[in-house]
Amino acid sequence: PHIDAVWRPRFREVARAFLEWEAGRRPGIRKTLTEVRGGVELEPINIRLNGVADRIDITGPNAADIIDYKTGYNPSPTQARALLDPQLALEAAALSAGAFRDAGSLVPQDLLYVRLRPGRRFQVDTVNNENSARSDQAKSAMDLAEESIDQLVKFVGLLQSGEKGFTSRLIPAQQFDFGGDYDHLARVSEWSTAETEEGGDE
Repeated sequence: PHIDAVWRPRFREVARAFLEWEAGRRPGIRKTLTEVRGGVELEPINIRLNGVADRIDITGPNAADIIDYKTGYNPSPTQARALLDPQLALEAAALSAGAFRDAGSLVPQDLLYVRLRPGRRFQVDTVNNENSARSDQAKSAMDLAEESIDQLVKFVGLLQSGEKGFTSRLIPAQQFDFGGDYDHLARVSEWSTAETEEGGDE
């Protein structure tokens, strides 16, 4: 009962905020696709990139927005633009390649994080920022799509050639986040604890 008392009002507030946002957005949408599976062949590295887009809104004859639902505040738009979390950018690349079933080849317009939070904390973040006043940092959805594929191909190519090893700690800012499967396999948490203890004995 106490769980129901706490969570039901939150769900109600999330639903109310979502429906209000959806009502304002709906007139500009021709068709909505949800949980859309797709895959694209990356011939230079001989792999197939597969994924599922939470939602694709077709907004014109050749255009669509890609939406990813989140319950938290990470990743931020800045992190996504820097391709520290390239999911939406890679989905945009797949969309432009016609990789998503029933969507066809479309030009990605907006890449959106819809953060399902109660009431005023409901938030929609746009990753692409081609209209930014700082032209040196402005990136369209297509810019991000092309850059994400380019970086992925280069990175996997280095791994395949043996020039780069399989490192579990690529991003220093995430050095205390041990939640990934490969982090567990590499025993990152255990080794980090050991290093800290050794440093404390000196």
